[in-house]
Amino acid sequence: MTVREALPAEASVRSVPECLPSQTRIVDLARAESSAPLDEATFETLAAVLGNAPDAVLAIDPRGRISFANAAAEEVLGWSPSRLAGTPVATLLADSEDLECLRDCLQGRSQLRDRSLMIRCPAGGHCKVSASSGSLTSSVCSEPQILLHLRDIGERLCNEAELIRTNEELEHCINELAHDLRSPLVALLGFSRLLRQDYGDRLDETARHFIDRIEQAGQTMESLVHNLLELARIDRPTEPRMHVDPSAILGQIKAELKPKLDAAAIDLVLPDDPPLIFYNRTRLYQVFSNLIGNAIEHGGPGHDAKIRVEIRDAGDVLQIAVRDSGRGIPRESHERIFEVFQSLSRSQERGRGSGIGLAIVKKIAETHGGRVWVESEPSQGSTFNVTFPKAAP
Repeated sequence: MTVREALPAEASVRSVPECLPSQTRIVDLARAESSAPLDEATFETLAAVLGNAPDAVLAIDPRGRISFANAAAEEVLGWSPSRLAGTPVATLLADSEDLECLRDCLQGRSQLRDRSLMIRCPAGGHCKVSASSGSLTSSVCSEPQILLHLRDIGERLCNEAELIRTNEELEHCINELAHDLRSPLVALLGFSRLLRQDYGDRLDETARHFIDRIEQAGQTMESLVHNLLELARIDRPTEPRMHVDPSAILGQIKAELKPKLDAAAIDLVLPDDPPLIFYNRTRLYQVFSNLIGNAIEHGGPGHDAKIRVEIRDAGDVLQIAVRDSGRGIPRESHERIFEVFQSLSRSQERGRGSGIGLAIVKKIAETHGGRVWVESEPSQGSTFNVTFPKAAP
């Protein structure tokens, strides 16, 4: 059966009356002109429940014709209820894929959930709506009806386009700023290395200490610029995903951080057989690297210090937990630490992070339909939790 056979193609568009004094008049016109009239009780029910709904609502009979339209149909679609009554719904659709989708819906093989449809306007042109479907059972009406809920998304699409344009401009601005900041940083670090190499034997311990501080500050600034760029790029959940073995990523991070772990006498405990994570590998690396790096930077003093990474199946999501035995975080700071440039120990020697790592973790999680939170009390260590949906949101 073709789409046109499933959805009758012959239009029966009525002329618009000069005035429609009430919703009752609309219902009377629709009942009189419908190809498959609904009974009085059904029309009264539809008019009472859906007549003043903000979204356009159409009832479609088994032959694919519109048997009811509420008052909002004219505002959303441009078609008055009287002109829609008895009209094949296929004549409203401008796209063949939409016709196929609606045919499956009418034949009970699928339902619409926020499906974007292209609708023909009475004055020419098209408009986009978001469509969801439901059904009217025989206990409510004499024959099965499909209810289409249609919402105008033209303004939303314009807002999304404007937001994308603004984000692109912001990313371009940050890229330019990063380039301008990196140029003097390269010179600063380069000359400090030349001082150390060529004049190191002539400098006393205080001078060499000053060079160390210059290089540390330059490297921190370089890390800050890099993290700002990464934060700006995490804006759309459109990056390629694949099944990733987190053991490989965690093993790489453990090797990279070994000097820091050894210096702080911290034991990094990794899961033995973690589940595969369907995710973008680069972003997953950033999540683990920032959480483990944060635990190292803010770990408290003491013997037998540990950082433990756990990954578990939590129903619809996979949950990552990074536990440390550090100094802990007061409750009033649990939200603030995920903001950009926020750190609880910026004035302390060990806490020289950029203040962006946890913000990156939060943005990655939320952009991809997950969430992040911390469980912690002062002097009790911290557990940072991140969840990711198993399927795309």
